[in-house]
Amino acid sequence: MTEAVKYAIVIDNSADLPANFLTRYANIYVARNLIHFHDTTYFATELSLKEIFKDVDTANTFPKTSAPPLSEFITLFKKLIPTHTAVFAILPPERLSASLKTALSAKNELSAEDQKKIFVINSHQGSIGIGVLVKCLHDLIQEKKTEKPADIAQIIEEIGKQITLIGTIRTLDYLLKGGRIGRAKWLLGSLLKYQPLFQLKNDEVQPLGRTRSREKALKLLVEHTLTHIQTETKLCKNIIIIGHVLAEEEALTLKNTFTSQLSDLEIEIAEMNSLVGIHTGPGTIAVAYLS
Repeated sequence: MTEAVKYAIVIDNSADLPANFLTRYANIYVARNLIHFHDTTYFATELSLKEIFKDVDTANTFPKTSAPPLSEFITLFKKLIPTHTAVFAILPPERLSASLKTALSAKNELSAEDQKKIFVINSHQGSIGIGVLVKCLHDLIQEKKTEKPADIAQIIEEIGKQITLIGTIRTLDYLLKGGRIGRAKWLLGSLLKYQPLFQLKNDEVQPLGRTRSREKALKLLVEHTLTHIQTETKLCKNIIIIGHVLAEEEALTLKNTFTSQLSDLEIEIAEMNSLVGIHTGPGTIAVAYLS
């Protein structure tokens, strides 16, 4: 009989998980991304978004983010290998982050025997989309759909392609400050006061549309979700994760709306951290689910 998989999950700070996931799934480990701000380099967990936004709004400077250092992944892998059958590193695609490439390099620094336990997975997701994948990985192993780590890794990558991640931002200011959009597009959006909607598709963030009011933008997120969500899945139980950047009240309103429409589904809220929030700004709301 195949030995049951005793697994560990490695993510980085670009993954936004509901707070209870870290207590519910005690096998999650985080590789720390870096933030470069005011000529100083910090680990992402050392700066809060409120501190960053206050500084960005009053100073003529903007932070830059980067993947965890190679040593961060090597240290985590070496720590987990002796006590686990498999270590699944679920990371954003290369178009979004260098974490995937760095983790693969860290794996190659290990012995051939240790490398067999490490599975670096392109999640095809970011932020709360990785949260959905973490839940799927746990379900997949607990329900013993398969106990071969290589098969599990392949299935998780395929599930990542089926996750929808959509959202809206309140202002274009932070995309401009971070160099993500040009001044002409910022000026047009600011004059028209429109609310941009976005989606993660083909491993990159793409526009989903725009509307003139915040209320309409949130309504469109709900309608899109109710239209495309898959209520029954073969491999894992579906979940809706609502992410927000300093917009908890709106996230709770969305949760109540989804609960009234999809009472059988687990619906969670995740506070989006500095890796995403720096660039999208306060008021960002996103939704992720299997579609």
